[in-house]
Amino acid sequence: MYFKWFVVVGLNSILGFMLGSEEGKGFEIAMITGILTWYFVYVCFDNYLQKNGYINTSRKLFLSAVLRIPLQFFIMPDMYAGLAAIMTVDFIGLENNPFILTYSKTIFTGLYLSLMCSVIYLIITCIENIWRKAKVNK
Repeated sequence: MYFKWFVVVGLNSILGFMLGSEEGKGFEIAMITGILTWYFVYVCFDNYLQKNGYINTSRKLFLSAVLRIPLQFFIMPDMYAGLAAIMTVDFIGLENNPFILTYSKTIFTGLYLSLMCSVIYLIITCIENIWRKAKVNK
């Protein structure tokens, strides 16, 4: 479980890391810390799901995160998530410390991209329910 989420969160972070590192040197550590925060969130959530018997939910969570990886090639969702993160951080007022600023932008970008995973999860669930009902009606 740890390795699969390390790979999936890492692959989901490629474009955001490239775009975020455009800000300059020294921000990479804050970005990596933010990415690792999301890694631990997903590992803990998946661990909770599996320990409590929500295996199908865990499977769909993983599938939605995997399906989000190629969406980076469209660039726009990641750019909008990054812009929304910048606006959120500016609204909250976390501009004092460069590390906190970059870490917060990474965390909020991950939050907005996780919302995209939620939409993918919802689509997977709808398709699964339609498939199940079609199978029963045969």
